[in-house]
Amino acid sequence: MASPQIITIDPMTRIEGALAINVKVEDGKVTDAWSTAMMYRGVEQILLGRDPRDAPVITARVCGVCHNVHRTASTRAIENAFGITNEIPKGAIMLRNLQAAIEIVYDHALHVVALAGPDYSYDVLRNDGVDMSGWPSKYIETVKAFNFLTGKIYKEAVFHQRTMMTCLALLGGRAVFDHTWAPGGVGQAITVKLAGQIMTRVLSVQQWVDSTLVPAVANLEEIMIKYVGANTFGKGLNNFIAYGWLDALGETGKLIVPGGVYHAGSDYLVDQKNVGETIARSWYNPDMGNEKTAVYIGEEATPHPNVKSIGLNSPIPTPEYPKYSWAKGVRYNLAENWVPLEVGPLARLVINRKMYKNPFDLRVDENGKPSDTAANTLSRFMARVQETLWFIGAPSFGVEGVLLRWIGELDPSLPTALPKSPNIMKDGTYKGVGLWEAPRGALGHWVTVKDKKISLYNIIAATSWNAAPRDHLDQKGPIESALIGVPVPNDAKGNPILTNIGRTVRSFDPCLACTVHVFDADNKKRYQIQIR
Repeated sequence: MASPQIITIDPMTRIEGALAINVKVEDGKVTDAWSTAMMYRGVEQILLGRDPRDAPVITARVCGVCHNVHRTASTRAIENAFGITNEIPKGAIMLRNLQAAIEIVYDHALHVVALAGPDYSYDVLRNDGVDMSGWPSKYIETVKAFNFLTGKIYKEAVFHQRTMMTCLALLGGRAVFDHTWAPGGVGQAITVKLAGQIMTRVLSVQQWVDSTLVPAVANLEEIMIKYVGANTFGKGLNNFIAYGWLDALGETGKLIVPGGVYHAGSDYLVDQKNVGETIARSWYNPDMGNEKTAVYIGEEATPHPNVKSIGLNSPIPTPEYPKYSWAKGVRYNLAENWVPLEVGPLARLVINRKMYKNPFDLRVDENGKPSDTAANTLSRFMARVQETLWFIGAPSFGVEGVLLRWIGELDPSLPTALPKSPNIMKDGTYKGVGLWEAPRGALGHWVTVKDKKISLYNIIAATSWNAAPRDHLDQKGPIESALIGVPVPNDAKGNPILTNIGRTVRSFDPCLACTVHVFDADNKKRYQIQIR
């Protein structure tokens, strides 16, 4: 038996933000893993003492990829705090849903083609020593099309991503960081011209998805099973949570895509009050928040980092320095047990598996057979494809898609904002929660407004769940769990090939820019940058 080997991948490339992955490899497989968020930011603390109406504008800047979802969650949190959630006009709901759908299509395409797709490209397979000499020509053509920067699919996807971004600009005034969302509605009227401009562009993207992307992904799925075995590793927790999203018209409080929890083969209703965080393995000062147990978010001040004597430069945790990430351990209290849960497109599809059924279900189990609840490296990748098709459609494969129908249902007679700006500048204390689904999974914003100013703000993004470190019970986070058992073969020179580790991590589509938001309580100047 070979000696265990600790391998560090820092930074993990083709993701958003700074993520380090440390793994222990024994006998050609990962036997332990640590996910480390290597950056921290102060977005939440920027909001303290501000007018609550500033929150959607500022939090949209959390991420330049899925920017609209943060503005959405922030707006919903404020609307919830001041009791106007059920007053939002139908026209605003239609435009909000439309904007969310367009963003997720462009974001999923970005992941499938530009971020995760190159892991299965001709260049990567060749560099890993895969013998492709006996492959069918359609397989060779497909993997070459996914080559980073130069592949046909890659270049076409970038073009069509721009088309979808143009749609977001038409709806939001600009892209990225739209200007139209605000508490009480949307600052954009529904017009026939607007509907036509968006319809034309979405149709062009649908045609490309139907004629080019879907056949290519179908070939890629066969390659991922036959030659990579991506359906045999990366299983992880196989437990999921989704908050649900997309408001139903005319049905107060009902969502088009409901939320829920799937754990140990059973389904549960989701309750945001059961969401908690622990800092047992995170680089925070233990005197703020309970280090031993998870705490409900919003009931404790956000803990501040203490970079002194906590092992900040330690690659993996030790008994002396157990902390190893800026991310907190997000957990869900299920039957008095704090459990880690996976979020993302696969989570949404599992929780709503009956609704999402369609003729092009690409999720498979370790035997390559379709499965409603299979978690593995392949199924996360394919879940993004399936969800994309649910929105934009693929007529040749019998998938209608809801996006074009929603555009056709836009009604210029419907108001898109309340006739009078809601009064959110009130004395007293108001608390609100804004839950939504980002492309990467469950997103929550929690706000407390006291005497017209924000006194507490907390963001728990999708990657906060997935890239979470171990917790006070020593339970691994979702990415850490998924890495256990991932094969790490050696090349001809005996060097470990790390591609499967990257494939598994990228199957979660991590975004570290969204994950960590903390501050320095000492208010000391750390860096000074002079701009000339």
